[in-house]
Amino acid sequence: MIRVEVVGSEEVRANLELASHTVHKRVVEAVSRVGVMLTRRVKEKLNGEVLKVGKTGNLRRSIHAEFTDDSSGVTGTVGTNVPYGRMWELGFDRKVGAFARGGGAGMTAAQRAAYAASHPPGVKHEAPRSFLGSTIDEMRPNINRLLTEAVRKGFGT
Repeated sequence: MIRVEVVGSEEVRANLELASHTVHKRVVEAVSRVGVMLTRRVKEKLNGEVLKVGKTGNLRRSIHAEFTDDSSGVTGTVGTNVPYGRMWELGFDRKVGAFARGGGAGMTAAQRAAYAASHPPGVKHEAPRSFLGSTIDEMRPNINRLLTEAVRKGFGT
């Protein structure tokens, strides 16, 4: 018969509980820091590096980070709520040519016909201009390093 007795088991349990809280706190801080870094870098990319921001700067201003910390874990999300942000990220097709996006009001029938003849209808494919996914890919080593450091520091190693 083999008998095993853990000496100081209550102390071990208390230390593990303390380490768990410390690790959690450090991971929350790291996820928050990563969100800020990603948001800043995405906005830089929207300043002309990947996609030149339009007249209003609405897409750039819409980039934001959100954090959740609940029973399922710590989550950080960086994104936009602007619908056309997804279109630029993934690519899209758009109509081109005369009156593809409306217009033509106030033209005579002859002017409309002439304009339509010189601007044939068609579809233009806009290739993806990733600013979110490419930033995560670019910063992945740094993100992994920050999260790994947070866990190590939480355990005091």
